[in-house]
Amino acid sequence: MMLASCLMSGEVREEISIRASTEEVRQCILSASRILQYYPMGNGSGDIEPGRSFYCKGRLGVSLFEIVRSDPDHIVLEVHNATACDPPYTAERLKEAAFFSMLEDWHLEDDAGNTKLTRLWRDFEQHRLKMIPVKLLVQITAKLESRAIKKHWATRS
Repeated sequence: MMLASCLMSGEVREEISIRASTEEVRQCILSASRILQYYPMGNGSGDIEPGRSFYCKGRLGVSLFEIVRSDPDHIVLEVHNATACDPPYTAERLKEAAFFSMLEDWHLEDDAGNTKLTRLWRDFEQHRLKMIPVKLLVQITAKLESRAIKKHWATRS
């Protein structure tokens, strides 16, 4: 099973239950306009290549999200995090400016109309700023994102 193999090689893992269908959650994950609902300190987002990649700008930099896999129950995003990159944002410019990259797995499981969401951040590659503890940074932001996701789905009408 893919989830079992991911968990064995994973670096950071978060699991939450969401009051929404797996399709609603899936559409939120893949939408540049909806990422601000959970991206910590996000203040702008947009499509780079619609249906394939998007970005989110935060207080500390810009992240590029490239859709590597998009199945109904499993999404994989390749994420490149850049501390300094000015618009216009392109995949090439953000990858060039990235200080680290990783894969982000989203496993969606139907739970009586709700969604059990398991997120996994793995395969970290640090390109620069080697003194920054990337895994710790991801652990902190993962918890912030999980709180924001829970809050968003708990308060929606």
